[in-house]
Amino acid sequence: MRPDTVLVTSYAVQALLAGSYGAAFWGFWRLYRQRYLRDWAFAWAVFALYAAAEGSAYWLAMVASESGERALFSILSITTGLVYAMLLLRGALGLAGRPRPSRRLIFWGIAASAAVALVIVTWTAPQSVSRTVRLTLRVGLVTGVVGACAVASGGLAWIAGRSQEWFGLRLTGAVLMLLGVREAIGGQLLIFISTARVLAPMLTVFDAIIVPVVGSAMAVSLIVTERGRARAAAAEAERAEAALRQSEARLRSIIEGTSDVIVTLNAHGVIEFAGPSVRRVLGWSVEEVTGHSAFDFVHPADVQPAAEAFARIRKGERSVPAVEIRLRAKDGTWRLVEALAQVRPAGDDDGPMIVLNARDLSERVELEARLLQAQKLESIGQLAGGVAHDFNNILTSILGHVSMARLGAPRDPQLHAELDDIQRSADRAAELTRQLLAFSRKQILKPERSDLSDLVASTGQLMRRTLGEHVI
Repeated sequence: MRPDTVLVTSYAVQALLAGSYGAAFWGFWRLYRQRYLRDWAFAWAVFALYAAAEGSAYWLAMVASESGERALFSILSITTGLVYAMLLLRGALGLAGRPRPSRRLIFWGIAASAAVALVIVTWTAPQSVSRTVRLTLRVGLVTGVVGACAVASGGLAWIAGRSQEWFGLRLTGAVLMLLGVREAIGGQLLIFISTARVLAPMLTVFDAIIVPVVGSAMAVSLIVTERGRARAAAAEAERAEAALRQSEARLRSIIEGTSDVIVTLNAHGVIEFAGPSVRRVLGWSVEEVTGHSAFDFVHPADVQPAAEAFARIRKGERSVPAVEIRLRAKDGTWRLVEALAQVRPAGDDDGPMIVLNARDLSERVELEARLLQAQKLESIGQLAGGVAHDFNNILTSILGHVSMARLGAPRDPQLHAELDDIQRSADRAAELTRQLLAFSRKQILKPERSDLSDLVASTGQLMRRTLGEHVI
């Protein structure tokens, strides 16, 4: 077989294989959605055009001198070679997790590659230009750039293999660097006429061997890499799901254990979620309140202030104070609650989610009533103590005057009997004063043994006057 036939056949094989690898990497990209796979799918497709254009230019160089078709294929070969180098490097940057050139920069790179190819071919087209210069610019420059970019891409993949799926990335890096070395060395050797005649068929046949090796190794190693990443992502998803379940369980326990009524409302005030405490506080089941408007359970007199506060919250105000409203329980009674709401993003098209927290104030109201009653009793005790002190001062004066009157009074039995009545009345009044002081806690109590029957008999008169006739 003639050498030119071998070379053309080798280029055709490279083009077919590169096209198949471009389709394979496009399938990998559709499966794994990694941007570097898409870049390399385009790179292999461009490499197929590069091999076809290179083979066509070589064939035309064998059968004829410089012609329009040869110039066209040479321009296409140089352009696609440079574009292949850019896409290969762009994909390697994405694989290594580094910033990738933008699409606009790639577009301008393609335009610049076409301009460079046009300049090179136009300059080397005249017959006066030596073959060495022509090959140096048309072949050596392109293969040098392609080889350098392939080596750089392999180095990026190799370095990325230190911290992640090392087998796939290291193998990808190795085969890319091998391809780059081959392109760089082979292109430079073909510049010289003596070596080109001997090595050109061997190198091109070697390309037909190394291209499937590189493509297959890249495909296998990147599948291993993506599967490893998929397993890591699945493990991370499982950990995230476990953390989410734990968080949901913790939140559920908090909601179930709280005594406050917790519900979520949509933008229209319809209850979308209700905590189990709604049964403990209001008697309604979760199913009975879900899907109903929250204002259906508000006392008619409290609907307007509740609606005004809801409108302010829905607008996004954060300083809306809590409002006290009455909610209808299942048994028909009204429970006073303190309602406080906040807006939370729902993450869908239904608008914001409003979280409402309603605290039952029944116990607080009862405690406030008891406190008020205790304060009233304390006030009455203070008043009784003050009256008892003043009254005791008056009794002291009366008893003193009675004693003085008894000393200076004549021995008149009737007069002494009246003074004794005054003395007994004053003593009973003093006893009443002591009882008032004991009631107001103003008198120091000294516990002592007492006859209960005498105590009841002595206080019977006071009990009858204070309790009234309705108590027997």
